Amino acid sequence: MGQISSISMPTPDILGLDACTSIGSLNKQDEMALDLQKATVQAALDETVGALKRCALISKVQTGDSLTLLCSNTVQVQASGSDFAAILDDGAVVTWPAGSPGDSTDVPTQLKIVQQISVCGDGAFAAILDDGSVVTWGGDENIYRQPKNMKNVQQIQASHLAFSAILDNGSVVTWGARNYGGDCRAAQGRLENVQHIQASHRAFAAILDDGSVVTWGSAAFGADSSAVRTQLKNVQQIQASRAAFAAILDDGSVVTWGHAEFGADSSAVQTQLKNVQQIQASEHAFAAILDDGSVVTWGNDFFGADSSAVQSQLKNVQQIQASHRAFAAILGDGFVVTWGDADFGADSSTVQTQLKTSRFKLLTRLLLPYSKTDLNTLPSGSNSPDAIDTIAALLEENASKSVPLPLFNAWAALADQAVRVGIDYRTLGLGWSHPNTRRQYRLGQHASISCPESRARAEQSRSFLHDVLMEALNKEAAYGAASMQSRLEEALAVAFVHEIGAPLDLKAEICQLATL
Repeated sequence: MGQISSISMPTPDILGLDACTSIGSLNKQDEMALDLQKATVQAALDETVGALKRCALISKVQTGDSLTLLCSNTVQVQASGSDFAAILDDGAVVTWPAGSPGDSTDVPTQLKIVQQISVCGDGAFAAILDDGSVVTWGGDENIYRQPKNMKNVQQIQASHLAFSAILDNGSVVTWGARNYGGDCRAAQGRLENVQHIQASHRAFAAILDDGSVVTWGSAAFGADSSAVRTQLKNVQQIQASRAAFAAILDDGSVVTWGHAEFGADSSAVQTQLKNVQQIQASEHAFAAILDDGSVVTWGNDFFGADSSAVQSQLKNVQQIQASHRAFAAILGDGFVVTWGDADFGADSSTVQTQLKTSRFKLLTRLLLPYSKTDLNTLPSGSNSPDAIDTIAALLEENASKSVPLPLFNAWAALADQAVRVGIDYRTLGLGWSHPNTRRQYRLGQHASISCPESRARAEQSRSFLHDVLMEALNKEAAYGAASMQSRLEEALAVAFVHEIGAPLDLKAEICQLATL
């Protein structure tokens, strides 16, 4: 088990996932290397011109693999089995390799101010422009005959050989192979006020504004939801494996349908599926995160449904991602737990060193803005040009000197709560609409977290925690001969007391603690 701040391994072709998923924040010195289902993709960003420098080492990239790089120039990268398409920060699109099925050479002038890209399994791409129009390219043009005059498109989802688009009036337009969901005429009368669409390999499921669900496509792949239609009320979220769907209702319960061998039969775990917050899917299995941070899995054991070997580690889970036959979960302290088929990513033992380093970068990034001014507070001997890498290396160095890992985890937990999800309750008051579930709070996307008042308070906390931590790490600080572990424990106590509202004189308090 290792640790990292964010991961992504989406496969829309097999899993029916959303088009793009974040893999974390990277600065331009970072090199990203991921083992994506026996594939490695290395990409660098030219920050000055906003262009993607493509250097891909690709081996057996699975259809629909996608990733999003987040940096100063936001880029979304979508991939089919042999093609890549990237949205640059100016909305332009770059595709590669040249001459591949997804080559956009024929439509370059049309691809301007692109908002979203979706991709089918055979290299067919569909892009939504800022005016709501759609540009398609790649794939078999005899299959992907886009409807004429399609306007005001809000979202596009893709099965293996078909697209489905939601328009601004809540109606749905489909195109592509009929037996892959490209023909929705049988369900068209019910497709009104559609809010979201999810896809399996050959079927689609749409959530309407009243919380009901409409399905179409191949019955064997989840298009036939008649057996559970009366249960599909107040649906909040849908996830899909290759041939089954799982819906989370507003009371946190789960309804499944489709092919039993692909996770449609959840009867063995139904009593455990309470207060479900999120579901992820491999090709034949599902994994659900509950409100208490635990995980419930079901489906085919060979595809990650059997999580018994790691259940004791699956606590305070924040996010789960899946390959075809394995799952990876990020815990609240940043650790990563993997399970399923070792050949598909369940064995993460070979990257433990990298995952370990990420733990310290996570803490450092929470406490430092992207600035080099903090280098002045570092101990002598640090030669890294980047404060993030330097302080992360310093933390890791001290961790190897018998400083207990739980102590660093405690620092990371405090920094995460104070900075990333910090709420200024004093200013906002209790009457504000604060997060009402632990899941909402942990995600850090609630309005009371992102509002200016809370972000200002978080910046104050960041500055204070940074100063306390740097004082503890500095070998010439007022702690004198105290051990590194003692210094970090005492500094943590100072930081905690400060964060709960007790005003302290930072340096005086540290010196006082050092004499105890």
